[in-house]
Amino acid sequence: MKRFLIYLLSGLLCQVSFCNGQQHLFRLLNTQNGLYNNQVRFIQQLTDGRILSYTEGMFNLYNGFYFEQLSCDLTHTIPLGMHNQCTAYDGGNGLLWAKDFFRLYLFDTRTYRFCTDIKERFKNAQIKEPFRDFILDDDKNAWIITESDHLYRYDWKNKAKFIYQLSPEEKTEGIKIQEVIQGGPFHLIFMNNGRIYCWEEKTARIISIDDTHNDGVPSDYFRVKGLRQDTQHLLLAFGNQTGILYQYNIYTREWKKILECQYINDIQKDRKGQIWLGGKSELFCLSPDLKIRLQLDHFQLLHNSTVSDDIMSILIDSNQQLWLGMGASGILQAISSENYLQNYSNLASSHAASNLIRSLQPYNKNELLAGTMGGLFLFNTSDKTYRVFRNELSNTYCTDIKRDNKGRYWISSRRGLLCLDGKAVTIYNRQRLKQMTSEIVRFSLPLADGRILLCNGLKDIILFNPETEHCIRPDLHSPEFERCRALSFAIEITPGQIILGSQSGIFSFHTDRNKLTDLDWVKPWEKFSNKYNCAYIKDNRLWIGTQNGLLYHNCITKQTVRLSTEDGLPNNCIQGIISTPENDYWISTSNGISKLRPQNDSNFVVVRLGKADGAPSCEMMEQSIAIMPDKHVYVGSVNGITDISPETTTYPDKTLKPYLVGLRIMNHEINNEGIFQDRQILPEGMTHTNKIILKYNENFIDFRFSALNYEMPQRTYYRYRLDGVDKTWNYSISATGLCTASYTSLSPGTYHLQVQASLGPEKWGETNEWVLEIKPPFWKTWWAYTLYTILSIALAAFIIELYIADKRSRMIAEQETLKRQREQQLDELKFRFFTNISHEFRTPLALIITPLELLIKRTTNESIKNELEKILHSAKDLLSLVNQLLDFRRLEQKGEQLKPAAVSIKSFIESNVSRFNELTKEKHINLVCECQFTDEDIFYLDSEKITRVINNLLSNAIKFTSEGGLISIQAGWTGISQTHPEPDGISISVSDTGIGIHKKDLNNIFERFYQSDNQNDGEHLNTGSGIGLHLSKGYVELHHGTIKAVSEEGKGSRFTIWLPLSEHAVQEKSTVTQQQTTGTLPNDSQSTSSEVQNSSPTEEANTILIVEDNESFRHFMRELLHNDYNILLASDGQEGLEMAQHYNPDLIISDVMMPRMDGYALCRAIKSDAQCSHIPFVLLTAKNSSESRSGAYDAGADSFIAKPFDIDVLTSRIHQLLEQKLKRQESFIHEVKIDPKEITISDIDEEFIKKAVDCVEKNIENPDYSVESLSTDIGVDRSHLYRKMQAIVGLKPSEFIRNIRLKRAAYLLENSKYPVQQISLMVGFNTPRYFSLYFKETYGMTPSQYLQQKRAQNNRHSEA
Repeated sequence: MKRFLIYLLSGLLCQVSFCNGQQHLFRLLNTQNGLYNNQVRFIQQLTDGRILSYTEGMFNLYNGFYFEQLSCDLTHTIPLGMHNQCTAYDGGNGLLWAKDFFRLYLFDTRTYRFCTDIKERFKNAQIKEPFRDFILDDDKNAWIITESDHLYRYDWKNKAKFIYQLSPEEKTEGIKIQEVIQGGPFHLIFMNNGRIYCWEEKTARIISIDDTHNDGVPSDYFRVKGLRQDTQHLLLAFGNQTGILYQYNIYTREWKKILECQYINDIQKDRKGQIWLGGKSELFCLSPDLKIRLQLDHFQLLHNSTVSDDIMSILIDSNQQLWLGMGASGILQAISSENYLQNYSNLASSHAASNLIRSLQPYNKNELLAGTMGGLFLFNTSDKTYRVFRNELSNTYCTDIKRDNKGRYWISSRRGLLCLDGKAVTIYNRQRLKQMTSEIVRFSLPLADGRILLCNGLKDIILFNPETEHCIRPDLHSPEFERCRALSFAIEITPGQIILGSQSGIFSFHTDRNKLTDLDWVKPWEKFSNKYNCAYIKDNRLWIGTQNGLLYHNCITKQTVRLSTEDGLPNNCIQGIISTPENDYWISTSNGISKLRPQNDSNFVVVRLGKADGAPSCEMMEQSIAIMPDKHVYVGSVNGITDISPETTTYPDKTLKPYLVGLRIMNHEINNEGIFQDRQILPEGMTHTNKIILKYNENFIDFRFSALNYEMPQRTYYRYRLDGVDKTWNYSISATGLCTASYTSLSPGTYHLQVQASLGPEKWGETNEWVLEIKPPFWKTWWAYTLYTILSIALAAFIIELYIADKRSRMIAEQETLKRQREQQLDELKFRFFTNISHEFRTPLALIITPLELLIKRTTNESIKNELEKILHSAKDLLSLVNQLLDFRRLEQKGEQLKPAAVSIKSFIESNVSRFNELTKEKHINLVCECQFTDEDIFYLDSEKITRVINNLLSNAIKFTSEGGLISIQAGWTGISQTHPEPDGISISVSDTGIGIHKKDLNNIFERFYQSDNQNDGEHLNTGSGIGLHLSKGYVELHHGTIKAVSEEGKGSRFTIWLPLSEHAVQEKSTVTQQQTTGTLPNDSQSTSSEVQNSSPTEEANTILIVEDNESFRHFMRELLHNDYNILLASDGQEGLEMAQHYNPDLIISDVMMPRMDGYALCRAIKSDAQCSHIPFVLLTAKNSSESRSGAYDAGADSFIAKPFDIDVLTSRIHQLLEQKLKRQESFIHEVKIDPKEITISDIDEEFIKKAVDCVEKNIENPDYSVESLSTDIGVDRSHLYRKMQAIVGLKPSEFIRNIRLKRAAYLLENSKYPVQQISLMVGFNTPRYFSLYFKETYGMTPSQYLQQKRAQNNRHSEA
């Protein structure tokens, strides 16, 4: 696997010794680099190496890439009066005193924060006046000038010492104290008129007054700057209109004028003793003996721009680098020209074409031949100047220059091939070489055999012998060569073997065979590009530059590698290749230059030089690259020649130390204040904090480091590792000079982050280490684990105790479990028995009740009729018991659902009680009902279930009450009082004077299957099955109500039901429908019977398919219906489906529970079958529950009737379904508008009719559209179409087509203005006569009469 070490190099900075005759370059830092503004007032380097600058209104901290603003709370500053110096003083102990024109600041360089105790530091001074100015001398003593021009000296411990006070005459003249400068044991006190007082520290008094420079004119613009040159001399610069630099002897008090300029704003000295002066648009550098070495009035920036501005501040940093704070431009940083790429334009010619360097070739040790579009020039590599090589070649368009082994230069041009041999120039053109087809020579190549290969025109190859001038034009015919537009280069790999690169392919050519061959090793790489720009070979290593990457090929090992920007190249368009004696390869591209050093055939070290290194932003030219004996590499571009020094890619011997300059926690940037989540996490500032403590949920962290490598930031390498997370070092290099280390989801614990930096990948500097502590959550702390241990011990003891107790109780529990299991098994057996027997009873009961009802209707003998009605009554009682068993089963299995509805509560209770009137009369029992409700009272309940509860309670009361007894029903609202006028529910109580319930049984009567041992006069009483009261309690609790029993044995019992008021119950009084009054839900079994026409079935009679597995019931149904209908019989669902598909009946009646296929499955199959989906379907079942009804309708049934059923209900429902079918057919025939949904009973039928109508309407104008066409369009056969149409719309397919045509005609007559004859043609009728005939047959009038009728109706509507 390839590895590429990418060394990203930027502009290299120099020491201030650059003034030794070199070109002076600067890098500009301004608001684009993060400065608050460009008005710099002073620059200071802090103890850790970071640069602090003050711009107008803001402090800025530089980390080597950008500036960070440091804002200050102005309440923690000291206001200053009018003065004209912005500067900073080193206060010692990491403190920096800084002042602008208005305020005094105190800055802690260890934390990068402003001190909040600045005012407290002056309390000992006991100065009551406001400050006008503040000065700190070399001994760190403060000199304070007050607003009244009193001068004090303050040593920070004792009371400030008064030094000097202006006289009234001086104040009157406008004289002010301007500056205090220390010179050894003396302090010079400057006035704003030039007068100087000398204060001696030993005597603590002013010992002399110097008026040498007193011009007698006080000025607020009088400026003073001083610098200690040596132990005896001060350098002083002062003045109000000009800046004059003096050397002053502090002991002899002698003055020596050094220089004079406009202003001098700052003076600094470097380690070599050189003096730097900055003033109004000028920079001076003086030697130690005060001679001028350098004077600049404008400053050359990178990429050929300049800055001219006032210098407000000078900084010589710890690496002796020069920084200039400019008045309105920002900060200038000095840069070495030795390590920076320089570009030189051709000033020897005014033509722009002379700057486009097409080819370079060394001419001698100091000069290069440069072929341009504007002529041939010599470039002097010493003074970097151009000169015209020969006047006769000054305007020659040169494209290529080569040098052969005899020292001759071969220059390709648009005038032919020029040979430069010493001073002689020979031109080979078409007149001299007849084989040339054009004067244009793209390139030439001296061959090993002495011949010259030249490319004439675009791609004509000529082999030319300079000695004999004999030419050969090889026959280079191949499809690929013919397709290429032009050749780009030629290179000789071995004697006679040439590689030709073109704009659309590459070829191999051998001079002996005169034949082109393909380069097989290139084929796999042509997917990236087939445009070849240049080539170079050395030591059997072939390099080919393409439009999209660099190809390296070892001619011996045959290994090929492609390099691109992913491997460190600045750009993929390769323009030129050259090597150095050290086997380094320089690569020029369309956007930048790189140096490449092969480690082996797959590993390469790539050094990239871009715009920041001085590489021109313009494009490099193809094959325009050369190396000189001094190892300088020169590259031609569209804007001159770029000089690359060997020192450009060397590393200085310097160690770096990384600093923390940025921190981001949970994607939240932490500034220098160190506040995160309202707490301090950087107590000693960003740089000096070495331990960071975070919470467990603050574990997504980004660290940002800077090695403060101001000289060469892009050369800074980093490596870091976090102990406990990283097993090896992580390496990083960035164009910004910064390193970011990101860690996510760190577990609680203590980590050590180690970071190193270096200039280059090997010389690692000092390790800087930070401790990161992630606090655990409270449940993972040591005291939490202690608590867990204690709780675990307690829990273990408790578990042991439980285990012992469990052992003791296990036998009891097992016995109880066995008992419960036996009871559950017994209950389950009862459930299964009751359910199965109930289902088995319902069908025979249906065969008893239904014929009985039929016999009662047909019998005229009253005595027999009465006996039959008694039998019917007993059968219905038995059916009621069966239904009760089924309800009990559903209730136990949580299958009952409440279906509340609004009922007139009074009518509901009275109607239920009235059903027992006859029975109580027979038993001579008084039945009394007392309802406190009104006829308008409404209550929400499930009427079916509460009816069963009332019936159960009344049945029990009648059963256990003797003759002459009393049963009373009382009902009314509950919860009504003076404070609560609204009721909270209703109460229904049933009382009797029967035998009562034994006390021991009273608590168990609502348990399922419970039966008491009641005896009346020693006779055992039948107490029932034990499920009635249990079922009643279940129904009441479904209503969230209660049921209670009170009884006294021998005196009677009282059962009370309380039902709460539901959210729907509180309503305005309203009229209640009969359905609500009776409290029943509508279903098909309660349909009103209607007269059924009795007649013998005929061929036109409807056919009914009866599907029933019970043979007796099946034949009973046939006997019941055969007089009116044609009857088909099936014994199960599968047989019923097959008969329905074969016979297509008009209606199907099916049982639900059947073998093979039940009724639900049969119904779904019928409704999903396109042949049968139109057939109405009636389900009969022994299950009479809401769930059964829902299941039936979900399966698609058209009706549901429970067994046993009323014969009239069944026949009425059959009649209704068949009559609805006829009405739908009539509606379709006579209605103009067609809605398939209204004439069908299933989605399949609706879709079928909709599709049929669409097919006819699409062919409405086609009179030949037939039944066969419709059958084909719909996708069914004719017989199926016939049956389906007859069943759904009652029409034959041909009649259906005609009916659709007539409907469209009726619509057009009503909504258009076409004449009748045209409409008949529009709807597919060939003759108007047939159209009128069929229209009248369908709509009862001719088309003209229909039109008149509709117009008359429209007129009446408009008049209305």
